[in-house]
Amino acid sequence: RTFEGQRVREVAFDDAGASVEVELDDGARVRWRARFVVDASGRDTLLANQLRCKEKNRRHNSSALYGHYTGAARLPGRLEGNITIFWFEHGWFWFIPLADGTTSVGAVCWPYYLKSRQKPLAEFFAATIALCPALGARLANASLVDDRVYATGNYSYASAKSSGDRFLMIGDAYAFVDPVFSSGVYLAMQSAFDGADVVEAVLDGRRDAAALRRAFDRSVRHGPREFSWFIFRVTNPTM
Repeated sequence: RTFEGQRVREVAFDDAGASVEVELDDGARVRWRARFVVDASGRDTLLANQLRCKEKNRRHNSSALYGHYTGAARLPGRLEGNITIFWFEHGWFWFIPLADGTTSVGAVCWPYYLKSRQKPLAEFFAATIALCPALGARLANASLVDDRVYATGNYSYASAKSSGDRFLMIGDAYAFVDPVFSSGVYLAMQSAFDGADVVEAVLDGRRDAAALRRAFDRSVRHGPREFSWFIFRVTNPTM
């Protein structure tokens, strides 16, 4: 969605392709013509929002608190970049080392726990981390970047449609399940591979374009459905 300061604001489709309205750095707007549009806008979900086909995953009804830390204790040696998952009474934590030296730490929990908050968000997050001594030990000498903690509710979603005659949605632009195990990276890459065949067929005017698009739809729906079931069971270990 963002290309060197140029931001796509709207896409209008017609029989010949699409008109893409782009906002430049100085606020001016221009229109580009495209024969085909691949929406890789990630969690901005440009086309899903525009077409009003974005749907929350009601079954995976969790919330998350998260922030970035400096000085977090990582695993030793070659394991330094590995993700760690910690369980606690109200859900689980992610601990994700980032390339810039910071570490993303988040708590995925049920909404009832988030609703119990009676203190500022940063204090509540610190108290939540204290419920998991193993994680607390990894953050004993760490500092929260900019003292900022973020909260989001039921962040899992999928679009009711993944493609049209002149567009495809790939990766998080189509669906997002959960950050655990970086499933989104796999789903995004696979949808891009499958989508490339569709785009090539459409632009070449091949007879199998429609069949390839149907296969793409089946493929991108399958992945989030399977991961959603898995994540639902992981976050509900008593089931």
